[in-house]
Amino acid sequence: MTVNAQEFLEKLDFPKKILKSEKVSVEGDKILFPVSNSRGVENNYIVELNDENELFTKLEFNSTASILGLYKNSFTTDKEIYITASPLDRLTLLSLGLQQTICIAPELLSMDKDLLLTKIKVNFNLDQFLKVIIVDPSLYELSQFFLEDKVFKVNLFKLEQEINSSLTTIKNNETVELDSLYQLQTIINKDLISQDLICNFIKNSFENFPIGGIVEFDDEIESIVDSTYANGIQKGVSTGYDNLDQYLRPKTKNIMLVYGIPSHGKSLFVKNLCLNLAKTSGWKTGFFVPEEEDAAGFYTDLVEKNMGKLIPFYTGNTKKIHNDNLYLESKKFVKEHAKYISPFSSAHEEDSLDKLIDTFKKAVKIHGLKCLVIDPWNHLLMGKPKQYSESEFLTIRLNQLNRLAHELDVFIIVVSHPKITPRDDDGNYKIPTLYDVSGGAQWYNMFSLGVCIYRLEDKNSVSQNLNKIQNIFIQKVKHRSLGKCGACFLVTLDNSETLIDAVDSNAFFKYLDNNKREKTSLENMINAKKTIIKNNSFVETLNNLEGVVKTENPTKIETKRNKKLSDDKLPF
Repeated sequence: MTVNAQEFLEKLDFPKKILKSEKVSVEGDKILFPVSNSRGVENNYIVELNDENELFTKLEFNSTASILGLYKNSFTTDKEIYITASPLDRLTLLSLGLQQTICIAPELLSMDKDLLLTKIKVNFNLDQFLKVIIVDPSLYELSQFFLEDKVFKVNLFKLEQEINSSLTTIKNNETVELDSLYQLQTIINKDLISQDLICNFIKNSFENFPIGGIVEFDDEIESIVDSTYANGIQKGVSTGYDNLDQYLRPKTKNIMLVYGIPSHGKSLFVKNLCLNLAKTSGWKTGFFVPEEEDAAGFYTDLVEKNMGKLIPFYTGNTKKIHNDNLYLESKKFVKEHAKYISPFSSAHEEDSLDKLIDTFKKAVKIHGLKCLVIDPWNHLLMGKPKQYSESEFLTIRLNQLNRLAHELDVFIIVVSHPKITPRDDDGNYKIPTLYDVSGGAQWYNMFSLGVCIYRLEDKNSVSQNLNKIQNIFIQKVKHRSLGKCGACFLVTLDNSETLIDAVDSNAFFKYLDNNKREKTSLENMINAKKTIIKNNSFVETLNNLEGVVKTENPTKIETKRNKKLSDDKLPF
């Protein structure tokens, strides 16, 4: 049932003396609150009801006559002054005897703030009042104009709790739900609680505005903490690989550094991971990949990886694609979940991190991206000022990325190369660590995840199966919800650049744990002689656990065993 403005005002039953003093009138479906400035220029606050009896407050027109109650002469500076956004809230406070109340329309905040500041602070000298109390959340922005120890806000939730608690105490079934102060008129009109008591409730519900940089343990935070305790810590999303999920669970507001020796498959891993994040969690990814040939080549590469097979070289024959469902579905999926971010906006412009961050912000807003990739980091122009060392400036830049991840609520993947690539006595590259990346200490300290991609070169074997194994070393995990340090193995699907789970990592580590005599390491497993078949893919796996491998690498796994691994006892 729709209530017109006159009926609505009568139902609230404000004191007639106050309505007359404030010159409140009704015109059709509008309640008018006249306001004038010191020179007599007049304006109206208009309270209007829609068909659902919801209230809308607006100014008749913008002018210097915009603050209701500002030019009253009865204000004294040794008391509180209340600032509301609703003329009805102001009437309620006046009815309670709180005469020092003004009303500011929220739309004034979008106008000239210098003019607004002059009106409410300089001309009216609000800093001289004992307290400035902002009643409506839409006006909280005004708090920046006042000293922190003088400006307060009314906590409507706390006020509602105190009043309803008192109503329960006096054994009355009435309750009030406060979205605005004017709803207190229900209590006032029924004489359920004295006006003095309600005034005390309002004054007891004052709260300081949060100090910049401090987040209070408020009701919202408490609710999250309670939920976490009751339900457990929420892990990051699935990578789409059972083996990898044990160690890596991507989560927004975090950054992962992927590093490794050139041509060991870092980009291969990142692209496959992002495709899987799209499949498991619906994440869309923006790729800044300046080393790609062009956008068409990049998208073709993603379509290949998503299909699980390579597109053959051109031979002169044209394939019909209208009935190739695998290709069509893969193309559609890539089109929906991947965005190529062009490395050059003009032929003479170099890429900078600042420009890329600006592009990322726009792309996230327009396309809803949840993952951002920079591959590789060393392609970006950093623009280091002379007064900073390389280490100091890298810290500044990495801080920029951290803030971006939090601001946009995204997961960022950065790909980088180690500064040095030492080899062992057998001529194989040693497994890099975070400290091998240029500026390694900063990367280790600043990012949440550090993942090394490593592939052992198969120089002596007639097969190239070792080159198919992607060895994933998770060497830095900042939070439990993101995973744990460890290692696992992914394998390239035959005739493709698609990574799949092919070795049961759990079974391998369980075998090592159950056979206890000598030390071994992941290098033993990688440098294997035995070939097995699983998931239709060839994988080189462990067969030579005879010697002790001495290494200072942090990915070393120590175990002991009491029997030799034979061909018929492979635990995979």
